[in-house]
Amino acid sequence: MSGLQSAINYIKENDNYLILMHASPDGDTIGTACGLCGIIRKLGKKAAVACSDDIPAIYSKLTNGIDKPDFEIKNIIAADVADVKLLGSFKSYADKIGLCIDHHVSNTGYAGITYVDAESAAAAEILYDIAELLEIKIDRYIAECIYTGIATDTGCFKFSNTTARTHYIAAEMLQTGIDIGEINRRLFETKTKQAIELESL
Repeated sequence: MSGLQSAINYIKENDNYLILMHASPDGDTIGTACGLCGIIRKLGKKAAVACSDDIPAIYSKLTNGIDKPDFEIKNIIAADVADVKLLGSFKSYADKIGLCIDHHVSNTGYAGITYVDAESAAAAEILYDIAELLEIKIDRYIAECIYTGIATDTGCFKFSNTTARTHYIAAEMLQTGIDIGEINRRLFETKTKQAIELESL
């Protein structure tokens, strides 16, 4: 696996990025992809996100406005995708993926550059380091993306993968002024009409 600096260099040296999520998207792949998109755009570069499946409504706030590339795609990044099989209809892009950012030790190393931090509870934690190395100030949007990825992959900090660093990064995101009450309600207390009907049965 290549180091984080290689990932940073790839982001610095290229442009026109499409950032892919895995199929059946969860909060971490969505938060990581959208947060990375926000970071790249702050560099003055072009970026958009894509997923082979529909984005669940509770995450649509993050993808709104960045899921329709209006530029020629030249570089592809995979976010929180351990294997190309998980890309769904985008698996045909496998040999074009220049960078993968992930936290799964099972990552198959399919990308040109692969950075895996298995110590991170969520791939979104890695964005904190990326923003720091790129000297990008994390705004509320990026902070919400990072928090979403971390909160969902740790079961709102209840799972055993939660570390002191997890709490530290989450605290740093809170410093930007994000409303974690609203975010947590949306992520963990919102149910679809179908789910409520199923429970009533």
